[in-house]
Amino acid sequence: MRSRTVRSQTEPLARYVVRVPKERLGAATVTAGLLLGGVVRLVHELPGQWSAPGNLGGPWLVAAFVAGWLALSPRVQLHEGRPRLPAAALAGLATLLAMLVGYYLAALLVQGKGERHAVVAFWATVAVIGGPLFGAAGGAWRTWPAPRRAIAAGMLGGALVGEAVTFMLLRTATLAGFFVIGAYGQGASVALTAEVAIGAAVAVALPRTNRERIVALITLVVASTVAAFGMALLIDAFERFG
Repeated sequence: MRSRTVRSQTEPLARYVVRVPKERLGAATVTAGLLLGGVVRLVHELPGQWSAPGNLGGPWLVAAFVAGWLALSPRVQLHEGRPRLPAAALAGLATLLAMLVGYYLAALLVQGKGERHAVVAFWATVAVIGGPLFGAAGGAWRTWPAPRRAIAAGMLGGALVGEAVTFMLLRTATLAGFFVIGAYGQGASVALTAEVAIGAAVAVALPRTNRERIVALITLVVASTVAAFGMALLIDAFERFG
């Protein structure tokens, strides 16, 4: 009965997934991560206020979520109706680590220099923690039954809202030397407001029933609070010891 439930939830989505042989999944994940990381860095290098979105970590977590969702596609990773979340977590981790490499490789090519070690260590920590966590969340969204799968949507939405709230509260400061978000003025306001809106939309639009939406919104409140405190503590820790 459980395997039927899993199949019934994943089969309607299967037609939207590109068929990827399992032996090539790792290479495809790393390649996509490298390209995405490079694109994020190029956004960071845009002139003036347009570069504000390049300082956000939300797009990275979205990438990990999508990677986990794709990793448990019936055309890639589903085994006898019992998909494994560790595969989704691994896909999320690989994607964010590859994005990290692509980001700083693009920085070397564009600027000819690297970043402070503390900044690199900060984002590496985010990748190591957020990659598996949100990769598994993407896998859970694909495979868990309703309404429990709505927890995954709430987690992703909460992470986006939590990051934006943290930046909004600290935007007049230098954010421990990592980001001078206040320097982006109106660009920062637009980027952060958009991140809050997208986070809320994820929790409302992804779930298919009102019951799922309630679960997702409750999770969003909890996850956004945890994300805001966690990010502030991480920034403070790396500024102190980095």
